[in-house]
Amino acid sequence: MIKPKLNFVVLCDAVGHGPDGKKTLYGLFNRIVAREFPHAHPSLAIVTRWSCGVGEHSMHLRIVDSDKTVIFEPQGQCTFMLEHPLASADVVLNVAPLTFPRPGTYWIQVLLDGKPEEMEEAVFVDRIPAPPHPAPRPGE
Repeated sequence: MIKPKLNFVVLCDAVGHGPDGKKTLYGLFNRIVAREFPHAHPSLAIVTRWSCGVGEHSMHLRIVDSDKTVIFEPQGQCTFMLEHPLASADVVLNVAPLTFPRPGTYWIQVLLDGKPEEMEEAVFVDRIPAPPHPAPRPGE
């Protein structure tokens, strides 16, 4: 078994799968805006790609806030197999909904075979400012 390399972590709205095995990522993002908090984001997909490894591996991820408090951690692990070092494996995790307790920076942390990877992906969650109240019209 050879430890694979984490090539990327991507957030998107959804992942489509074509008949040729290709994936289409819809709506890539790393920033979420909301008027109210806590904010329940309706759905998203987290995609990772692994390469340069061999064997069966398990991936686990979690999302933490800036204080390292876990706000999301799915049950179980995703497993993937790499037959040879030139192969790659994509792991897609669909999340619906995901609640962000407050504005701030959140981090997607990835663990491979129980050990944390160095790469973490940031998600920026901002508050949409309330629209300004219109000025009163003369005579009102």
